[in-house]
Amino acid sequence: MKALGLLLLIAVLSGCASVKIESFATLEIAENSNALTQSQRAVNYHGLPLESGQIIVSNSNTALNLIVTLTDDEYHPFAHAGILSVENNKPYVYHAIAKLRLLFNGSPTDLTKGVITRTPLAAFLKGKAVVEIYQPSSASLGESMAEFAIRSHAERLPYDAVFDSVDRSRVYCSEFIVSAIESGGGAPVPLRPRSRHPSIDTIYQWLSIEADGHYFVHDLIANNKRVALLSSDLTAKQIELFILLREELHRRFMPDQKVGYIMSWTGFGVALRPQVAIFIQRGLEQDFRVAFAGETLRDWVSALADDALGPVDKG
Repeated sequence: MKALGLLLLIAVLSGCASVKIESFATLEIAENSNALTQSQRAVNYHGLPLESGQIIVSNSNTALNLIVTLTDDEYHPFAHAGILSVENNKPYVYHAIAKLRLLFNGSPTDLTKGVITRTPLAAFLKGKAVVEIYQPSSASLGESMAEFAIRSHAERLPYDAVFDSVDRSRVYCSEFIVSAIESGGGAPVPLRPRSRHPSIDTIYQWLSIEADGHYFVHDLIANNKRVALLSSDLTAKQIELFILLREELHRRFMPDQKVGYIMSWTGFGVALRPQVAIFIQRGLEQDFRVAFAGETLRDWVSALADDALGPVDKG
């Protein structure tokens, strides 16, 4: 369990290889999005209408991503967020991430180090299952957010390993976005209670995290217009399935269950249990069975989970 909790604090840097966005399985651009890109700081990037200050959110098919979503009592698919900035006609993502050097003594939170990082968009997209880009409520707010992000990167604003949402001298990923929104006079983002699931509590206690509430990624974009939806490997139908498959795992995470039922420590990191990974893969391949008349996609996913993981009373 301790090893599993450790990974709650590790954010993995994406590779630097370029990504051919034109070949993505899904590249959906919202109608009238080009009307949002008339400012001097806007750029058309492989068909994407990008502008400084846009919020980019992502998820991935990893155990770490799933752990983060389990800290929220409500299921929302996105676990990471950053701020786009267009500089010399090139898009970059500013985001709060951390690295951990594994040592034998001391709390993992003491060893977690990171700062606001500037990542080329192509590198940020690599390895993500689903990415969405959202427009801020106004161009002036977007510019202020981008300026805040650039300034925070220059000042090497440190990563907050204990998720203290009051102290802004250190920030975790969604708190960084909240700080940027506040810097531009944007609408307040709610601080919501974290999950009090016994297994999540155990992880937090081991990590010496006392925070009872978090800024969740979903709330950063709740009232914003989506500009684009991207996935390098998943079709639009598979994206819908992927989100429902992860939601089903969230619904099955009952108080008597442990995080270790879903994922395990491999010696090199945390990974989904084989049966859980197979469940997700089968769902994405849609090879379980034909749908019954009147059956919803959520019903289909639930039946697949019963077959792959065993039936449970989900209430």
